[in-house]
Amino acid sequence: EKLREKIANTVIVHDNHDIRVTLSFGLGVFDENNPDIDSCLKQADQYLYLAKKEGRNNVVPCLPRPGKVTIKKTPRRRS
Repeated sequence: EKLREKIANTVIVHDNHDIRVTLSFGLGVFDENNPDIDSCLKQADQYLYLAKKEGRNNVVPCLPRPGKVTIKKTPRRRS
């Protein structure tokens, strides 16, 4: 999202004309459903089309399904 905002807020001047660029991103994720690069890219491509369909200049990530995320906590060292 930060990258999309930075690009959208950048103005390129060429021959006294302001040029603005926007981007849409679709993000895939490696997981048990997308264990290789081809399936991950296919998923990202699907989300890219969804981002464009929603009006362009969007970021649409693949969000993990509930119950599928594992967070490992690292114990703090005592000083």
